[in-house]
Amino acid sequence: MQKDLTAIQVRKQLASMQQVDSFDIGIRDSKSGKFTNVQMDRAGVIESIARLKRENARGCDVYVRPEPSKPHPFILLDDVNVGSIERMKCDGLTPVLEVETSPLNYQVLIKMPVDLDRHVRKATERVLSGRYGSDPNSADGGHYMRLAGFTNRKPRHVQDDGRFPFVKLSVSKPEAVVPTEVWRPLHAQALDRLTDDLDLAPQAHSSEAAPLGGVMPYATAESLARRMYSRAADKWGQGMDMSRADFSVARALLQRGCSSDRARTVLEAVSPDLSARKAGHVDDYIERTIKSAYSSVPELVARDRQAFEMTQKAASKSEEKLRIEAALKADEERQRRVRNPLKLRPVGRV
Repeated sequence: MQKDLTAIQVRKQLASMQQVDSFDIGIRDSKSGKFTNVQMDRAGVIESIARLKRENARGCDVYVRPEPSKPHPFILLDDVNVGSIERMKCDGLTPVLEVETSPLNYQVLIKMPVDLDRHVRKATERVLSGRYGSDPNSADGGHYMRLAGFTNRKPRHVQDDGRFPFVKLSVSKPEAVVPTEVWRPLHAQALDRLTDDLDLAPQAHSSEAAPLGGVMPYATAESLARRMYSRAADKWGQGMDMSRADFSVARALLQRGCSSDRARTVLEAVSPDLSARKAGHVDDYIERTIKSAYSSVPELVARDRQAFEMTQKAASKSEEKLRIEAALKADEERQRRVRNPLKLRPVGRV
């Protein structure tokens, strides 16, 4: 029985993304340009291989990506050559996947040691794109990669015999993870890049200034947020990425001493067209935005970790003190009984 080489390639490609349980499958008609996206779990992708083959045979390109709204550890670099891949490996960035999308042209997937939200993935991809010469237009934190085992239907790749090249899975190393010592400086660069791209905040007035973790009054927080959205509109106009703006506002509020709860309230009140943009899941969207913004400020994370550790130590000391006091009290009771043994009470007259 002949082996299904496409199914083998697809299974290996998905197996290299072990932490992902939800995928987007993209189908693009090379003639009309129409793009269809379908969300599937791992089993659903496998079960759809036959249908995807039919779509590919009639001229459609087939793509895959982890669901971009969920944090995951994978960074995609598109349009890289063999030399760039070798440089990545020498720098400690061994890909988990190397997919040859056309002759000697590759997409690579690199696994970081931690899950990243889309903003941080995008910033990381932009740093690495500048370093290794990959396509900067694909560095968006949620770009599609080609699904291996199908043909690349772009007209410019048609071969002399009229056929299209197969997308080949050249390397699959699910165990390859970027070492922590390599990730830390890269993460710092990505956060610097994120700050450069997203910092829309005007200079803080003296009335706004608050120490990290201090308390920012609601009126001050709302005023700052409104000015930031106004600056974003001036900078980007109608093409403004509102999710990007929300992240920037949340991050600035947290950095300037606004509590997470207050930042949530401000975003709900001030973010333009929020209820229409995120209809049905506003609370979940704001929660994820605040969490992502918080995680991107190392000083906040370190401060709260230190506070938690101090609380744990204080609780431990308090428990130890109570234990010692209880032991001393029990010992005193034993000593008292030794000094004053119980005496028989005289029996009274009947």
